Amino acid sequence: MAPPAMLALVFACLAIAVAEHRGCPMRDTKATVWLQLQKGVQSGQLEFETPDGWDPVDGGMNRACRGDSPKDNSNSYFTLVAAVTFEDCMAQCSNSITCTGVEYSSGRCELWQRAIGASTRVTGFTCLRLATSTKPSRGSWEQVDGGLNRACRGDHSRDNSNSYYTLTSAAELEGCMAQCIDSLTCTGIEYSSGRCELWQRAIGASTTVTAFTCLRLETSPNLTTTSTTARLPDGWAQVDGSLNRACRGDHSLDNSNSYYTLMSAATLESCMAQCSDSLTCRGVEYNVEIGRCELWKRAIGASIHLNGFQCWRLQAATTSTAAPQESPTIASTDGGSPAYGSGHEYDKAWDGSTDTYYDYHDADGGWTEAVFSCTAVISKIRY
Repeated sequence: MAPPAMLALVFACLAIAVAEHRGCPMRDTKATVWLQLQKGVQSGQLEFETPDGWDPVDGGMNRACRGDSPKDNSNSYFTLVAAVTFEDCMAQCSNSITCTGVEYSSGRCELWQRAIGASTRVTGFTCLRLATSTKPSRGSWEQVDGGLNRACRGDHSRDNSNSYYTLTSAAELEGCMAQCIDSLTCTGIEYSSGRCELWQRAIGASTTVTAFTCLRLETSPNLTTTSTTARLPDGWAQVDGSLNRACRGDHSLDNSNSYYTLMSAATLESCMAQCSDSLTCRGVEYNVEIGRCELWKRAIGASIHLNGFQCWRLQAATTSTAAPQESPTIASTDGGSPAYGSGHEYDKAWDGSTDTYYDYHDADGGWTEAVFSCTAVISKIRY
């Protein structure tokens, strides 16, 4: 059994402690959580531990973030935003695709876009680095030939074609990057003033164009890749590389309207979803320019080269063997008595409502305990 977790609180009335289910295995283990009320400390002075996924830079507190050295600082390294709390600043960074860490002080929040390699002492500032494993990205970004003032190209600086990308709009660079990450076939982006190109072929070169940015999306090592570095969705296989391929039956000339059901879809993902929801679908042929989605009902055994089309085969579903999971429940509660008044007993800290709370009779010495049915994580305490 995991050891009890001791939490020192700085307030007299505890409203609720919320347990977050993270998949408790069905075994005879229990988790006990203690809450100790203390006197004489003002609310808001509770010392907190660095949240999971964040690294304090040189201790974190009273430190201002810097680049490669304590003197390496530039406004171009970060985006300055407002945040009421430190947690709000960290949340904005976590939700940003390019953020590497934060510097925070009294509502001032710097979202860093370059690596934080050092810090310098500044009273009242805090510098935290966001661990890369927590980023919601399916790969990493690489600047093509420096990235800035570069337009993406194919094999060489003059190799450009409208068939290489899908043109969309995005209010900012991060929005364009997010669209690429959400796409199953995107290999990188070219962005300029709201114009966002989502590239579907490998970006091998670039050319100088003022105010344009070219970034390549590198696939994570644990993801299957092809020569185009397209990322494969679970349960799907590329037919002959999939890009610029039209589906066929037994051979490249074997095609018939009876092989598929013609549908429309705004995205490849939507076309794939329609196939997955069908009991008879074996794969899809898709064209993003016209939104044409073919749901194939017979086996796709071949393909033919056709610009702008993609051919994907739906693989047989696999049966999950994961062990059943149990949500944590409260087996029993205990605590200090008497309460300050009726209706404020220790069990009210665990009843799931913020309208009730535990209020100990004296200003010091109150405590409450809950025994859970399995290992649980206390994710929030409201007071």
